[in-house]
Amino acid sequence: MVLPIQNQYEQLCNAAALQQMGISVVSKVTEEFSNRLEEWLHTANVRKLTDITDTENLLNIIMKYAGRKNSPTQPVYESF
Repeated sequence: MVLPIQNQYEQLCNAAALQQMGISVVSKVTEEFSNRLEEWLHTANVRKLTDITDTENLLNIIMKYAGRKNSPTQPVYESF
């Protein structure tokens, strides 16, 4: 679960990318937040991001797509 800092463009971009990867995103803390957090703690699947935390592997993925003239047919994160 992520809670991006409001009015921070990079935070919002990161949250959008993480959401596409299946990560739960909370826009703001409301009265329902504690219930949602509790539910998430007990039921959410843990998403391991080992592929992108391994610097050498991440660099290889970036280099794989760097030489393409067109965008990849699928987002890079889907290859993790």
